Amino acid sequence: MRNVINYYYNFDIYNLRKIKDNYFLNFKNNLYLFWKVDYKIDISYVQELLKSIQFIPEFHTIILNRDNQILTFDGNDYYVLLKINIKYNKIVSIDDLLKLNSVNVLSKQIGKFSKFNWIELWSKKIDYLEYYMDTKDNIDDNIKSIFNYFIGLGENAINYIKKTFEDERATESDNLTLCHNRITTNYTLYDLYNPLNIIVDHISRDVAEYLKSLFYTRKYNLHKIEYIIKKANLSNFGSRLLLGRIIFPTFFFDLLDDYEINNFSSDEIIDVYNRTSEYEKFIFMVYSTITNNKKNAIPNVYWLNK
Repeated sequence: MRNVINYYYNFDIYNLRKIKDNYFLNFKNNLYLFWKVDYKIDISYVQELLKSIQFIPEFHTIILNRDNQILTFDGNDYYVLLKINIKYNKIVSIDDLLKLNSVNVLSKQIGKFSKFNWIELWSKKIDYLEYYMDTKDNIDDNIKSIFNYFIGLGENAINYIKKTFEDERATESDNLTLCHNRITTNYTLYDLYNPLNIIVDHISRDVAEYLKSLFYTRKYNLHKIEYIIKKANLSNFGSRLLLGRIIFPTFFFDLLDDYEINNFSSDEIIDVYNRTSEYEKFIFMVYSTITNNKKNAIPNVYWLNK
């Protein structure tokens, strides 16, 4: 990999530090990150989005290779070289996240980059899983029952979001902002300000995914939930989007995506399923906290408090 970087970027480096699939390197007193990317990455989207966030100095700078291209192929995988512009790294707090999410002044500029199409994406995800179960004869009935439970949660989330759009005619009052493909509690500042992680969406996307990551990693409690929701200060429309996204079990669907077909871990799926009662209580905690912080209560989900 050292030779690849030296050749494509005219660097003279000798030491690389590999972390997972990525590489850190120093060159002329600057820190760089050679970041592995999915070959399906939409480079035109990244290029256009970069023009709208260039005034935020914390974001890493994308370095073009000798061919004036963003992507570099090492023979097996694609990478992007990033110059890191922040002075230190740490685990991201909700305050770090909300600071970036507050960049609503860009709403008119970045609106054309919006990925605020949850209903369509979620529906496709559920359709795929239903097709997957129907066409695979090596999935036992217990696993299928688990799939059906989480598909049911997903369908509940879709219906809740659909009803929100029908009831709330104030979508224009909520600015879109800079969010992330999938924020987690393990995110660092290096992850937060990586432009390849950025997506334009409603602030409730990042808030909901951060809360769900707290649940999945068993780091949540009522105090944290209350603090996050109060700090986020969402509109009524945003609060309903938040609850709908909390109901949608992305952590389960991500778990399935992490494994090749026919190679997923039944044990991990069962472990997640064994926490479903806890998850329903978690959803109700979020709902109750939202309601307690709003003058007008948002609609409940009928099965939550049963």
